Amino acid sequence: MKKLAFLMLLLVSVFTLAACGGEEKLTILGLDVLEETVYYGEITVGIDLASAEYTEAELLEIANGVATQIYLKYAESIGQTKTTLRVNLYDSVTSFEAETITNGYVIYQINESPTQPGIGSKTVELIVIG
Repeated sequence: MKKLAFLMLLLVSVFTLAACGGEEKLTILGLDVLEETVYYGEITVGIDLASAEYTEAELLEIANGVATQIYLKYAESIGQTKTTLRVNLYDSVTSFEAETITNGYVIYQINESPTQPGIGSKTVELIVIG
């Protein structure tokens, strides 16, 4: 667990928040966040990969970075609540608008149990294009 926490904190140090047009827009590794919806117990984030080709390991790294950033953003409001965080990966804005998850998704369980607080287990379904 300590290794996971260290890795997540390390990944966060690589990412930045950028303001765009007066509206706060989250950008991670230069990729735009297309969707960020928060409901009690559920967070969904959509990332625009901008048609670039990635390996499965790179897709997972991107999803982990997004998950870390989003978790830190909402950690205080999540508290000890069991929460599902889903990161959807799109190859374009068009795919997002068509609701077609082209590069897959990763689902993280936050606060899975009292003995496993924070980001825990995940379900991975990634699609490598190219």
